[in-house]
Amino acid sequence: MAAKPIPENPKPEAPGEDSKVENRLLKSHFVRALGQLERLHRCLLELIKLELERQIEDSEVTSAQAVFLYNIGDGKLSATELRVRGYYTGSNLSYTIARLVEGGYLNYERAPQDKRVVRLSLTDKGQQIRAMVAAIYEGHVPVLEEKGVTAEDLERLVSALKRLEHYWAEHIRYGF
Repeated sequence: MAAKPIPENPKPEAPGEDSKVENRLLKSHFVRALGQLERLHRCLLELIKLELERQIEDSEVTSAQAVFLYNIGDGKLSATELRVRGYYTGSNLSYTIARLVEGGYLNYERAPQDKRVVRLSLTDKGQQIRAMVAAIYEGHVPVLEEKGVTAEDLERLVSALKRLEHYWAEHIRYGF
């Protein structure tokens, strides 16, 4: 009597057992990824803080504000544009703008056509901070490959993060 062939992918003993295991694994990876993102963001802010302290004697700018200045770039943006791009929420945006205008890092101009619209641009002081943050980012690029981080790795990471962001944005907008 011939032996019965064993399938390559045998069926699970209990229906749904594989999906439960996969869901637990996905949850574990998801929670670990969120924790890693939080730690990575804190590390970035700490790097920027150290560089601010090293380069600027009496810096009134926090590392989060330095990243804010970097994100504004060379153009003129409205606060709404910054919010829509996903950089900031409305709650901390007004405070950050006010502090940076007071410190002389941001120009705050009302649009001539609509006085409700405010255009933000960097002053020379703001450009100095932006250039410093850009230099930090640029300085890390040559070391990435030495540390085993490739362009492909980063592309996959950004793709996965965008899918997660899209999911969360839909959840915020429409709920479940």
